Amino acid sequence: MEMPGINRPERLLDGFATPLADTGDRQNWPEGLDAEERDLADRMVRLAGLMVADTRADDPTVLDEVEWYHQMATRYGLTTAELFTCLGQLCAEDEQVRRLFDQISPGLAAYQRNAVAAYARTRMA
Repeated sequence: MEMPGINRPERLLDGFATPLADTGDRQNWPEGLDAEERDLADRMVRLAGLMVADTRADDPTVLDEVEWYHQMATRYGLTTAELFTCLGQLCAEDEQVRRLFDQISPGLAAYQRNAVAAYARTRMA
């Protein structure tokens, strides 16, 4: 079911310059990356749904969604509240990353930044 103001990208990472996607050749992607891309898109759409519904970024439902981002960040060594907050800030400030979020729903990158900061303040303190 589509929600107004939310786009669900079929190929979220297309056009996103990474070592895995810079050629656009999905045949050479590591096994499982397509499933991870779909999972990430699903999570971003759910977060966008909360944003469109005017759910505050510090609402427990939003923080529960951000838990996954925290788990992923922890896998890459972003274990402090300060580093996790910086990750959220990067998503809102880096043009390419912001475009990735905002293609789903305008303002999603800023909303995610605020949700990450709220998560760091309340659940990582």
